[in-house]
Amino acid sequence: MMRTAIVLFAAALTFPALAQDGTPYTDAERGFSITIPAGFESTAEIPAGTDNGDVLTRENETLSVWGGLAENGPYDAEIERRLDFLLSHGWEVVDSETTAEHAYFMIASGAWQMTSFAIPTCDGKGFAAYQYEFDPEAHDWVMTDADLRNSLVATEAC
Repeated sequence: MMRTAIVLFAAALTFPALAQDGTPYTDAERGFSITIPAGFESTAEIPAGTDNGDVLTRENETLSVWGGLAENGPYDAEIERRLDFLLSHGWEVVDSETTAEHAYFMIASGAWQMTSFAIPTCDGKGFAAYQYEFDPEAHDWVMTDADLRNSLVATEAC
């Protein structure tokens, strides 16, 4: 139950259903595109707001994808805010990195691990991010995380 609350908090607010067949989804308003791996199904829609996001699940995995506008703060501040929240709920940092091009962290809690990755969009006026929670014993998470990271790109339109 707590894990669900954390994921819902971290997901932000919803955008139209994501492509679930491994095809790219583009959010022109928030300036990003990402390819959702096959097998994930949308499980939560949260009322629309300034941030836009979706929560998807696949066996032993939860994926949250969202974009936001500058009024919510820069992309790296968004990742830092989410990391602080998760650390206050017992997660521990495994790895983290912030550059001008991206912000990333990996954390763990018991058998579960989570990665989060964000990029700036709209000439720095917005951001796009995903958060991927998984049981590392149950799935090839390295490939899924790499696929997500490589497919999350800023688009020119905003």
